[in-house]
Formats: sequence, structure tokens, C-alpha cells
Amino acid sequence: MVRGIWRNRVEAESTTLREALERYLVEVSPLKKSHKQESYRITDWKQRPIAQRYLASIRGKDVADTVREMQSEGKSANTISLHLAILSHLFTIARKEWGMESLVNPVELVRKPKKPQGRDRRLVDDEEQRLLDACRATNPELAHIVTIAIETAMRQGEIIGMTWDLSGGFEKTHCHTVNHQKRLETYRTAIQHSRRHTTGHAPPYGW
Repeated sequence: MVRGIWRNRVEAESTTLREALERYLVEVSPLKKSHKQESYRITDWKQRPIAQRYLASIRGKDVADTVREMQSEGKSANTISLHLAILSHLFTIARKEWGMESLVNPVELVRKPKKPQGRDRRLVDDEEQRLLDACRATNPELAHIVTIAIETAMRQGEIIGMTWDLSGGFEKTHCHTVNHQKRLETYRTAIQHSRRHTTGHAPPYGW
């Protein structure tokens, strides 16, 4: 009973974390873009001793012990944080949508692993040219993709999701300083080569 309101704990006390993870994998995870990657993390959780515990019995200490277990396995702080995010969301869903209002989210009671300071690695000297030469030797199309990545800082998923009608957005939003204009020409060249490779003709400037 919380603040005079009776909360039924039967389901929370009779559902194991493993069972909840299996339900989460079927009902919640498919709605996310990261479903495939998330399924691997859910499988990892299901194989751990904590998965045999009933949801209502899992405490912050239990989660902290599992975090230390992951750290001893060599998992990075970012990987562990992604695992914790799934567990935390599972408890939130269980409370809000699965009728387990009595649950306390144990992840909220655990210190998150400290992530290392982000790296700021840039290509220097002739590294860019050597990288592009290696790409061309492997696959000319790869060189165009890498060029786009270098000039726009776009990630793999963003580049893969590009369409020709969106390819001019970079030019429209890019600052037109002398240096940026040179890089813009490189970007245009990569786009033109990519389109020529896939369609047989290059797009005109100003697309």
C-alpha cells in the first residue's frame, strides 16, 4: 500500500526478469529502429543469473552486481549503459502498461558507468589521400561514400538513407567561405560520381 492506495504485487512477484524480457522483445523492441542490436543485449540479460529473479525482488544492489560482472568481462561503459537502458525501460513499461504499478525501477538506484572522454581524432598530413586511395583500390564506390562522410560528418546510417532529392541540402546549409567552397566542390564531385555510377548520368549543379 502506497499513500493509502492498494497496489497488487502478485504479477510482479510471479514474473521473472527472463519472462519480462521475452515479452519486451515481442511487444516493445520491434517498435524501435535499434531492434536488431537490442535483441542481442536482451539475449545477454536473459543468460545472466539476475534473469531468474522475480521482478519485485530485484534491487539496486542486484543490478550493481551485474554491472560489475559486465565490467569484469571487459564490456565498455557505453555498452553497459545500453544494457541498463533496456532494463530501465522494461521496468517503466511493466509499471505503466503491464499492470505492475508496485515495481520500483532498480536501475534508478545504480550509478551509471563513467564514459571516457570522447575522442577528437582527425586526419592529418596525407592520411586522407591514403585512405581514399585504399578505398579506390578496394571499391571505387566506397571512396565516394568515404568522401561524403569526411565532408559532411554524416554517419553510416545517414549516408545509407540519403536520396538524390536530399543531396543538395548540404550545399544549401553550408557556409560559403573560401575553404568551405573547396570542400563543397569535393562533396559535389563525390555525389556526381556516385550518381553516375548508379544511374549512368550525373546530376547538374544546383540540384
